[in-house]
Amino acid sequence: MTSFVTGETPDGHHELLVQLRDLVPSAFLDGELNREALLDALGLGDDAKPAFAFTWPGIDRARQDARAATSATLVPDEDASLGWESARDVLIEGDNLQVLKLLKNGYSRTVKLIYIDPPYNTGDTFTYNDDFAVPESQYLTDTGQVDEQGNATTSRIETGGRKHAPWLTMMFPRIALARHLLRRDGVILVSIDDNEVHHLRLLLDAVFGAGNFVGNFVWNGGRKNDARQISVGHDYVLAYARDYAYLREQDARWRERKSGLDEIYEKVTELFSVTPRDVL
Repeated sequence: MTSFVTGETPDGHHELLVQLRDLVPSAFLDGELNREALLDALGLGDDAKPAFAFTWPGIDRARQDARAATSATLVPDEDASLGWESARDVLIEGDNLQVLKLLKNGYSRTVKLIYIDPPYNTGDTFTYNDDFAVPESQYLTDTGQVDEQGNATTSRIETGGRKHAPWLTMMFPRIALARHLLRRDGVILVSIDDNEVHHLRLLLDAVFGAGNFVGNFVWNGGRKNDARQISVGHDYVLAYARDYAYLREQDARWRERKSGLDEIYEKVTELFSVTPRDVL
C-alpha cells in the first residue's frame, strides 16, 4: 500500500520576499518591492528615482553614517560604579551613534524594548551637532531650486526644509542601528512633538516598514502653555515593532492588570457563595 503526502511546497519566491522585507524594509516603503530602493539601501543605486520614497537633502550621508565602522571603545569606570562585580545594569555615556554601533556587535537581535527621547527640532535652535548644518546654498542646489551656476530654477524659493534635513540626517542612522538591536518580538518607542512627528513617522516607515507601525500615543506633558489659538501641551510617542506580523501570530497582548481588581473579584466570589437564607 502506497501512501502519499499531500500539501503544497513552500513558495520560494514568497519566502525570499519575506526575508528581504525583514532585512531591508526601506525597499518596501509603498508595500511592494522597489528594486531601485533595494539597490540604494545596498549602496549600489544609480540616479534612477523610485516611484514612491521619503527623501531629503542629506539622506545619502545618513546612509553612509549608518554603514560606517567605528573605532570607538567602551572603557569601564569601576571607580564611579556601584557593585561592579555583581551589577546587572549598565549605564553607557558617550556619543549615541558610536555606542549603538558598538552595541550592535554584541547585542544584535537581543533587545526587547528601546525607548528614544531624541532632541526635538525647534528649527533655528537645533544645534545637536554643528556638523549636520546644511548651508542654504547647498540645500537649494540639492533640492533643484537653483542650478550649478546659482541661478534660480523656480519663481518661489523654499528654504523651510533646511530646518528639517539636518534633524533627519541625524536621526536616520540611529534609528537604523536601533532596529538591528531589536529581537523579533521587539518594539521601539520614540518621543516627539508637533514639529517633526509627521517626518518621524515617514522616517520610521522607511526604516522599519510601514506595516510595522503599531500606534501613536498622545500624552499630556503637563507643560504650561499660553498659546492664543490652540494650547499644545502634549507630545507623541510613536511605536513600531521589529516584526508586527510575528507579534500578531504570537497573539502578543500589552495589557496591565488594573489595581484593585483582586479585591473586587474576591468580593464577588464571596457574594455568590452566600445562600438566600443568609441574605434573609
